[in-house]
Amino acid sequence: MKTELECLPCFYGQIERTLAYAGINGDRGLSIKRKAESVIASASLDEVPARTTTVIHRILRQETGVDPYK
Repeated sequence: MKTELECLPCFYGQIERTLAYAGINGDRGLSIKRKAESVIASASLDEVPARTTTVIHRILRQETGVDPYK
């Protein structure tokens, strides 16, 4: 399976849901969001979506202290 364009909204949704759950917004939220979005921007559509989400989730856990899988 390769990453499809339809995967992109889900990636962004995971970022938004995790930030909302962690109660993070404003400048800190924007900074975290930009870090995660840079992963999406540089991701290859030839890779499986799980590779991209693993990196995104790692950033979100480090920056928020919240596990996106919970």
